[in-house]
Parts: sequence; structure tokens; C-alpha cells
Amino acid sequence: AWPQSHQKQEIRQLAFTPDGEYAISAGRDRTICVWNVKEGRVVTRFTGHEQGFVTALAVSPVEPYLVLSGDYYGGLH
Repeated sequence: AWPQSHQKQEIRQLAFTPDGEYAISAGRDRTICVWNVKEGRVVTRFTGHEQGFVTALAVSPVEPYLVLSGDYYGGLH
């Protein structure tokens, strides 16, 4: 199990890049973390969903990978 220290509340969504190299987690604390799967560490952390917790994640099928996130109140990032 990976430590949850980078997200202050439970993880609500999880997605992987098609190559399996990265996992993207979205927490109820309105943050998104990009994890290096092999190393089990956070590469970067995003904030910006000010209105509600993240309820959806999508990852583009080709590089460079793009992540789209949606929150409870309809905000997209």
C-alpha cells in the first residue's frame, strides 16, 4: 500500500496512464497527485478544485499524457 500522506483525506478516484508508468489519484481534499508507480512516490501534486472534491479523472491515450479532472460542482481542470 502506498502512503496517503500527500492527500489529507481519502482518495476518491484513481487512473493510470496507458503504459502503466504513472497513477493519478484524486482526493476528497480537492488535490490530484501523479505517482511514479515503480518508485511509489509522488512526482507532482495539483490543486485548483476550489468548489468541490474531484469526482472524475480521465487520462489521454497517447503521450504527452493529459489529465482531465472534474469536481462535484461541475468544474473542469
